[in-house]
Amino acid sequence: MDNDVIQMMDADKIKTKKELLAELKALREKHDALVSSKTKTAKSSSVSRPDTDYMNILNEIDDGYWETDLKGNLTFCNEAMKQITGFSLEELIGSNYRIMCDDKTAELIFNHFNSVYNSESPRKTMIYDITRKDKTERAVEISVSLIRSSSGTPTGFRGILRDVTERYRAMDLEESFNMMRKALGQTVHALSLVLEVRDPYTAGHHRRVSDLARSIAAQMNFNTHRIDGIRIAGSIHDIGKISIPSEILSKPGSLTDIEYKLVKMHPQMGYDILKNIDFPWPVAMAVYQHHERINGSGYPLGIKGKEIIMEARILAVADVVEAMASLRPYRRAIGIDRALEEIKKNRDILYDADVADSCVNLFLEKGYQLKN
Repeated sequence: MDNDVIQMMDADKIKTKKELLAELKALREKHDALVSSKTKTAKSSSVSRPDTDYMNILNEIDDGYWETDLKGNLTFCNEAMKQITGFSLEELIGSNYRIMCDDKTAELIFNHFNSVYNSESPRKTMIYDITRKDKTERAVEISVSLIRSSSGTPTGFRGILRDVTERYRAMDLEESFNMMRKALGQTVHALSLVLEVRDPYTAGHHRRVSDLARSIAAQMNFNTHRIDGIRIAGSIHDIGKISIPSEILSKPGSLTDIEYKLVKMHPQMGYDILKNIDFPWPVAMAVYQHHERINGSGYPLGIKGKEIIMEARILAVADVVEAMASLRPYRRAIGIDRALEEIKKNRDILYDADVADSCVNLFLEKGYQLKN
């Protein structure tokens, strides 16, 4: 990175990595002009060495710098090559790149070098898997260019070897996480569809509560991950109603005491359905508690205040607002104005004060509307 600053041997001089690379190139050209022959062999005492400034710059670079003859035998490398490969400099110099890879990778690298030789132009950002001395594998990015004598004749190759293992691991983890999220989304969608078939009213209710709960959480400045969990919980918060006979769910008149007791079991049934699904959020508990109230008058546990998780407190408000504002089989829609009045009147009694305020503000100040 151009803005990275590296302290050089001269304590009064601070140079950026860009400046170091430019100086490295200039010194390399100077060195190539001085060295007319590059017929170095393994561990030969006659091998010419880069000058001190050149070496200092090379050893300040985190990436591996290497040079080979035309057969791919290493003739020079910096300290970073030792760190990346696990081999000592003595083991590396004179060895072939094949000591760091299997036959298949060696063939790929050979083709890489060969294409550079034939085209006489550098090729960059080729990715290979190499094997360190300790047999662990690393992903590396290799760039290659030709070394020429003062007469212009190709005498070898040089390049940069960069360890990109952690970058690729992070990409793999992200891909795995996205696959997990997709699988969870499909599971949630399947659960929601099962309930939709039995109770079309609940299907629309789920979608609207989910969106309102998500919007309240965003209004309260929750992070994206937590908002996602609240959205998921909202989309299946009444999943326990799958255990209730559809005649009761769609009954146009008042429920009997026994029927009402059956309906009140749905948070427990929802929890039992969801508790063994490994969500990265407290979805099952939010579903379990979404009919609890701040003063302890809710069900099924009768818990109060901060005993109720925040996700459930948000669902409780979203659930009440949507239920009052929308049509039900047993009554007409009461309307959003009456729903908001209910939330304001019972703020800090039945409903969490912060959640209630955020919900009212969302409708009155931000113009939020329930989705059709």
